[in-house]
Amino acid sequence: MKNLIPKEKKLIEEIEEIRHIIYGYKEENLEYQKDVRPNKLAIEKDELIRNFIISHHLLTEEFLNTELLKYFINYKARSRHYRFFEEFILQRLTYKEKLELAYRINLISKGAYKFMGELNSLRNTCAHKWFLKDKKIKLSYKGKDLLKIKNFEEFAEDIFTLHEGLWNL
Repeated sequence: MKNLIPKEKKLIEEIEEIRHIIYGYKEENLEYQKDVRPNKLAIEKDELIRNFIISHHLLTEEFLNTELLKYFINYKARSRHYRFFEEFILQRLTYKEKLELAYRINLISKGAYKFMGELNSLRNTCAHKWFLKDKKIKLSYKGKDLLKIKNFEEFAEDIFTLHEGLWNL
């Protein structure tokens, strides 16, 4: 914390305060609730994984929207055609439909298409199931449990690689 600029220190303090608001504890006072702390920490871990998957799914959808707009419309953010295409076409397509369209017009590779399809399945699981440890729920990537840190790290690296590729389209 010594080498942080004031803005970074303030953000760290805000993150800790948000944790306190959501989970009912701060880093310095974890001791007082030994009986509930493991459950709260397990919920926080699941939420971090869930939020990562959902937010990165949303980011890939934004990439798809941008690239589909560029492909079908002379890409001008304020043009009438742009707004019309976005409002009446893109907003009405599901993620899977956008993904299929992007693949069919060769905006994304087969590997990216498959990975983004898998990401969509993971997103749906996270968005519609609360208890990620339930034995009926398959939160897995490449057949590996994403609640295990090593597996989650591999998944995160693949997400970052995908986004780097999408960013360079």
